Amino acid sequence: MKNVVLVGNPNTGKTTLFNSLTKSYERASNWHGVTVSEKTKTIVMNKQSLNIVDLPGINSLFATSDEEVVAINSLKKFFKMPNTIFAVVCDAANLKKNLLLAYQMKNLNLNYFLILNMENEIYGDKTKLVSLLENEFNCSCLLIDARKKKDINKIFVFISKFTFVNLNVNYDKFFNNNNDILSFEKNAQILFNSINILLSKCQISIKKTEKLNNLLFSPMVSIPLFIGLFVLVFFVVFGPIGNFLSTIIEKYFVDIVFGSLVSFAYSSSAFLGEFLYSVLITGVGSVICFMPQIILLFLLLSVLEDIGVLARFAFIFDAPFRKIGLSGRSVFSLLSGFGCTTSAVLVTRNLENKKLRIRTALSLPFFGCSAKIPVLLVVSGLFFFKFKFLIVFCVYFVSILLWFVIFYFSSLKFHSLSNVFLMEFPRLRFPSFKKIFCDVKANFLSFFSRTLSTVLLLCIILFFLQSFDFSFNLVSQSQNKSILESFAGFIAPIFKPLGFASYGIVVALISGLIAKEMLVSALALVNGVGLASLSQSLLSTSSVICFSLASAFSFLIFIMLFTPCIP
Repeated sequence: MKNVVLVGNPNTGKTTLFNSLTKSYERASNWHGVTVSEKTKTIVMNKQSLNIVDLPGINSLFATSDEEVVAINSLKKFFKMPNTIFAVVCDAANLKKNLLLAYQMKNLNLNYFLILNMENEIYGDKTKLVSLLENEFNCSCLLIDARKKKDINKIFVFISKFTFVNLNVNYDKFFNNNNDILSFEKNAQILFNSINILLSKCQISIKKTEKLNNLLFSPMVSIPLFIGLFVLVFFVVFGPIGNFLSTIIEKYFVDIVFGSLVSFAYSSSAFLGEFLYSVLITGVGSVICFMPQIILLFLLLSVLEDIGVLARFAFIFDAPFRKIGLSGRSVFSLLSGFGCTTSAVLVTRNLENKKLRIRTALSLPFFGCSAKIPVLLVVSGLFFFKFKFLIVFCVYFVSILLWFVIFYFSSLKFHSLSNVFLMEFPRLRFPSFKKIFCDVKANFLSFFSRTLSTVLLLCIILFFLQSFDFSFNLVSQSQNKSILESFAGFIAPIFKPLGFASYGIVVALISGLIAKEMLVSALALVNGVGLASLSQSLLSTSSVICFSLASAFSFLIFIMLFTPCIP
């Protein structure tokens, strides 16, 4: 089998190219450090298997961070494999920096070729540029645009014609030789000069965005812009637009489709009807109703990311983050936390050291994941229907403010951490709607599949625990307390100071500990109502779970600070 290993600097579009070559979808963003592990997929080209490998970005062959260590270890493995060729992926508009790695690959005498990605962002004599690079590096050079899948077939054509030469070089000695590291550092400036001279011969120009960059880097502009954009996001997602879309899903899907199934089940068996009502209407249906708002959240964050705005906010927040022992690069993990805390923990691999990674991971519970949105909307809409989006925004704000205060006063000793914030800003560009669609689709399918399976399983478990007592008799017939009520009632007094000592709250919180998607379903299941009636049931003193204004707000804050789910 032939191996094609994609290697290059961070944020050169390696993962986007990997997705285009393999017709798959791996997470790709308009900032560096997203790919933190080796990704492999086998495809068939001209009746021959081809193994495509995507590695985390590296600035040189000498690792300085965890994701670079992952990439270097993978490279060592592939260096010794026969029939392996390395594709050095470069950003066509940032060749001065990217070609340093190409020089190292050249010195190793490998089977390799150059790929100049994002060729649409440069102007001038591109043919001359390719010719100069091929002569300098003694290899083929291909111009492509991975985002638009332009000319990627050139890669397949090149590989099909390439004659592999199996080399026998002691690469371990190279990587462990400090003299090579020192030699490379001393020669870096010479290489930069060589690259400058090389690029000056072809008169390539790049899109200029310096004026807009300077404006975005001004605190007087960036901070209000950041706040304004996120208020806008919350307004669209949790305001009239999001509410309208959720109402449509509830009315025309949950009520009609699930309602018909439940009605048919009741006509056959009362127990079966109650079972399907609990699982479909109060369980799965309560989550499906909020899918439009979750999709909107993914959509708007993807747009901001693809434009290049989020990466610049990371730079702006580096200074205040240092006061709490974090780095500007922590912003990438924290922003990922708005989607899913589990994936956000993985993104912490792009941080410089272990303490910084741990502190960033410990920050994530304060940034509410998308799975908390349904219960926030239900409870806030109960008391503040007209200002629901504003209340949800305030709850998020209070949680993040509390995070900042706690980390500031508990981490003064971390102020002395010598973390250097190095970041290469992605160029400001018009968003790719195709990529955004793929991002939203992948995030939605991942969320939906995880939610559907988890909520379905937990609803079934909760229904049976709520329906039977410890003697496994139906509660409706024995009049005894259910297994669930007995266990949760024992723990409930712990929460009395917070204003909600009901056993039903404990049931919901235990469910949320396993998966946050289950919170709103558990509330409906315990009160024995559907999503449409959940809000009113939470006001009724005869319900198992009911709230006052104060306890409702207390519950919202508690949910925002609640321990992340088990995954």
